[in-house]
Amino acid sequence: MKNGNGTDSIMAGESLNQARLLLERGIEQILRRESDLADECASLRSKVEESNQALAESQAVLAREIESRAAAEKNQTGQIARALEAERQDWQQQIKARDELLKKTQVRLEAVTVLLQNQQAAAAALKEEIVALELEREEHEKSLCQARTEALAEREARIAAEAIAALADQTQKSLKTELLHRKELEQQMQAYVASLSSLCGKMEPKRAKA
Repeated sequence: MKNGNGTDSIMAGESLNQARLLLERGIEQILRRESDLADECASLRSKVEESNQALAESQAVLAREIESRAAAEKNQTGQIARALEAERQDWQQQIKARDELLKKTQVRLEAVTVLLQNQQAAAAALKEEIVALELEREEHEKSLCQARTEALAEREARIAAEAIAALADQTQKSLKTELLHRKELEQQMQAYVASLSSLCGKMEPKRAKA
């Protein structure tokens, strides 16, 4: 039984030694790990400080840039506002000028409308007058045509009368000439008869003597 207990004790001692060695190794590993973690933490802390410093610098740069941009935007906003105000005033002046021009144009349009209405009324009156004149002209043309017809008939009648008068004059002249000729013939006949009578008177005594 003692031998068995001794063996068990030796085995237990060896187990304890192994456990102790394992524990020491584990502790060494843990210590190395802690040292590594401490180094890593120190490195990370340094990096964090560098990052914080870079962040602070970046924030400062960003703040300056924001301030600069704000000032630039404020200046630009002021310029834009002034430009918009100038453009608004320009547009107002243009609108005012256009309104005045529109009013003047409307007045002129009303005047032109009244003038056009007057002209239309005058044109209508003139058209009526033209129609009346046209009717009067037609009547005048009819009268003139009738007068021309009458004048032509009168002229033809006058020409005919003149021709008749000329013919009558010529006939009268011919009759006068014929009468004169007949008178001359009668005178010649009377002279001839007288001559014959005288001759017969002269011959009768001679016959009686014979």
